[in-house]
Amino acid sequence: MRESAGDGGIHPTALVEEGARVHPDAVVGPMAWVASGAVIEAGARIGPRAVVGPGVRVGEASLVDTGAVVGRRAGEPSAEPSVQIGRGAQVREYAVVEPGHTTPTCIGDFAFVMGRTRIGPGSRIGERAVVTHGSILGAEVCLEAGAIIGGLALVEPGVVVGKGAMVAAMSRVVRPVPPFVLVHGNPARPIGLNVVGLRRSGAGPDARLALQRAFRLLFRSGLSLDEAERRLTAERAEWPELDLLLAFLRRYGSPEEAP
Repeated sequence: MRESAGDGGIHPTALVEEGARVHPDAVVGPMAWVASGAVIEAGARIGPRAVVGPGVRVGEASLVDTGAVVGRRAGEPSAEPSVQIGRGAQVREYAVVEPGHTTPTCIGDFAFVMGRTRIGPGSRIGERAVVTHGSILGAEVCLEAGAIIGGLALVEPGVVVGKGAMVAAMSRVVRPVPPFVLVHGNPARPIGLNVVGLRRSGAGPDARLALQRAFRLLFRSGLSLDEAERRLTAERAEWPELDLLLAFLRRYGSPEEAP
C-alpha cells in the first residue's frame, strides 16, 4: 500500500496509488494523481490536478503546481528511468516534464520551470536555472547552473546552454550557448553578455570587464579560437569565469558556427 504516516496532507479527492511514498509533511492537492513508485519528499507540494508519474522523485520542499504533468501519464507505456526533481525546485502550472528514455530527466535544486513549458526526455536543468513561460526544450537538452531560457523560446534537442547564459525570448537555439553569453534570434546568435546574471552570481566589475574583452575577441573580431585564446592567456589565469568560457568553446564549439 502507499506509504504515508497519516493522510492529513493528502486531499480526499487525490489518487495516491499503492506503492507510492508520500512523506507525512508533504501535501497532495485535490484531484492530483501520484502513481505507484513515485516518491514525494518532506515539504513537497503537489498541486490540484497535477500528475506525478511512476518512478518520479519530487525533492524536499519542491512544488509541482496545478495541472503540471511530470513523468508518464496514466495509460502511457512504461518509461524508465523517469524524472528526478531536486530540493526547492518549482514546476509551475500546466508544465510538462517528460520522462527520460535512457537517463532520467533531472530538475536541479532550486530550479524554476515556469508555467506551460515543456521539458523533453532526458534533459537536465541545472541548479537555479530558469525556464520561462511557454518555452520548449527538446530531448537531452542541458542547462547548466543559473542558465535562463526566455519566454516562448525553443531549444533544439541535445543543445547545451552554459552556466549563467541567457537565451532571449522567442529565440530558437540550435548551437551550444557559452557560459555568461546572451543569445537572440532564429537561429540564436551571441549579442552580448548576461551582465545581470554575472552580477547576481557575484562576478565583480573587473571580471565583467575581462569577459567583455573576451566576448569582442571571440565573437566580433573574426579571430580563430586559437588566436583569441592566445591573446587572453593572462586574463584566463586570473579569472575563472573566463577560463570556463574558453573551455566550453573548446569542448562544444561556437554558437556562430553553422549547425
